[in-house]
Amino acid sequence: MFTEKTITINRQTFHYWEHANLDAPVIVFLHGFPGSHGGMIQVAKAFGQYRLLIPDLPGCGASQELVGVHTLSSYVVWLERFLQRCGVRECVIVGHSFGARMALEYSLRNPSMVKSLVFITPVVKVDSVMGKIAIMNSKVGDLLPPSMRKAWMLNKVSSTIKHWVIFKSATGHTKQKLIDIISQEVQQLSPRANSELLDDFSRSAPLSQGPSLAIDTLVVAGGKDQFATVNSIKELRHRLPRGEFKVIEHSGHLATIENPKEVAQVIADWLSTNKSHHHA
Repeated sequence: MFTEKTITINRQTFHYWEHANLDAPVIVFLHGFPGSHGGMIQVAKAFGQYRLLIPDLPGCGASQELVGVHTLSSYVVWLERFLQRCGVRECVIVGHSFGARMALEYSLRNPSMVKSLVFITPVVKVDSVMGKIAIMNSKVGDLLPPSMRKAWMLNKVSSTIKHWVIFKSATGHTKQKLIDIISQEVQQLSPRANSELLDDFSRSAPLSQGPSLAIDTLVVAGGKDQFATVNSIKELRHRLPRGEFKVIEHSGHLATIENPKEVAQVIADWLSTNKSHHHA
């Protein structure tokens, strides 16, 4: 169903996966951080009637780093160029975690490009224990020689991953699957991108602060998510006057991997009630 492709932006090579239903409306899936297209592909499979684009974001998966500093703003600029190069004039954007932050910022800058938005477990602010630990570990890693930074990242993941609250909703085989997926994503992650993006995140204002966005938006929260809590996500309400909020009670932060069919169904039901989203 999907074809792996590459695109060159600023002489750097980026990988993306496309379902090339070229005359259909477009859905763009943006994974979290760390992450890769693999975190979204099981959800995307449910939308074969659309043209689907799932990039490995810069510094993640098979994609190279950005030339400059990795910040939310630089990722949004990259997304603008990526969609322009793919010939996208209008789309639905589905963003998970960091991908939701990208989607929101992109939409503020390019409102005419966005038909509607889906935010899955968006991280509103660094108020969780795990969020603070991630940033602390990144800052310690910055003190190491570049050649040792990846080993540091992998060590911190391997020593704490079994206790991560993002896996709280998973048990047994599912938890091990999630651990394996995240471990692989961290292995592929650029240490520089990780350090720079977490530093930018630690300095950024909460997602609940900023101008309102007059675009139809579905926000999906995980009832067991202690990284992007339901209460923190509710703080987005005043920014999203056309927002609808859904909670998947038994899901944690990695909803797109833990419960891809349920996430896809929630999105599909919402899109079907908003026919303007899927008629070109």
